[in-house]
Amino acid sequence: MAKATNLSTTSRFHNVSDSVLADMLGQADAVLKGAEAECKALKDEFKARSLIEAAGEHFTVTAYRADRRAARYHGR
Repeated sequence: MAKATNLSTTSRFHNVSDSVLADMLGQADAVLKGAEAECKALKDEFKARSLIEAAGEHFTVTAYRADRRAARYHGR
């Protein structure tokens, strides 16, 4: 398989083999999909409780649409 190379740019992965890069990308994608699923479940619970705002130790979450399908997160 042909590779495109750009010698003027060095990434943090420049010394990683192709097979390890594939594994790293697959792992990162799996983690992202898991986080997205968890976030959706948490948002669904926020909506099910009819919350408009909730504050925790580290974040405040505020619904910003009348239908509460979306929320904003504010770090402390």
